[in-house]
Amino acid sequence: SNQQYTIDLTGTDPVTVERRWEIYPNNYTRVIAPNTTVLIEQNVHDHFYFRGGANKYGGLEVNYLSTNSSHTFYQDYNDTIAGPAVYNIYGNQRLNINGSGIRFLDDVTINFNSTNNTFTNYIQTYAAEHGNFTVNANLPVEIRHYGNNATYTSINWPADALVKFHSGRTQYVSDSLTGSGGCDTPIELYAHTTGSQATINMPATATYDLDYVYLKDMNATGGGSFTVSNGLDLGNNSGWTLAALDPGTFYWV
Repeated sequence: SNQQYTIDLTGTDPVTVERRWEIYPNNYTRVIAPNTTVLIEQNVHDHFYFRGGANKYGGLEVNYLSTNSSHTFYQDYNDTIAGPAVYNIYGNQRLNINGSGIRFLDDVTINFNSTNNTFTNYIQTYAAEHGNFTVNANLPVEIRHYGNNATYTSINWPADALVKFHSGRTQYVSDSLTGSGGCDTPIELYAHTTGSQATINMPATATYDLDYVYLKDMNATGGGSFTVSNGLDLGNNSGWTLAALDPGTFYWV
């Protein structure tokens, strides 16, 4: 029917659902929830969904508790998340933020907690806007920044991360870029298509704390210094300032 439906969540915080929050965008359904956090939490072996109908929400918290099998949390459509978005991902689970018009106006924090070192968790985001974007992981993780002209306040990567930026697209970071790898747990920063550069744009006022980062097919623009300690140039990079890898000290025993 053409009847207008309104879901008014004013004064309700949080709203808790088990697996799916799905409201399809149309002219007849409206959600009023600018100060309401949606909490999605369940320990089931299945995909999870947040499809908010292109509305504005006060926050989002996802607790993906299953440690069996491999499933994905899907976030689609062009919602605005006004407050913090926190994703706690357990086991062999993945996170797809697919909506190219999604806007995170506050911090985005992804926490991977895995016990399976034969499976690599991943997060990929096509969202248009992010606040401070932080990924924490206890095992190797893949992070995909695939938005087109997407913005970030800051990005913070964990050690032992494979980070991919979409070739032919630009990501804009206003404040800082942080990633502390190690000699045996470097951060690998690549364009997603070999031989075709991806671009990070940062202003001259931006700050960097990058250590043990290996780069390939990455273009840096915007006036920032893009300084990397213990950096390794794997080819087709431009705009970076790489300090050579520490050769280390070896002893005969």
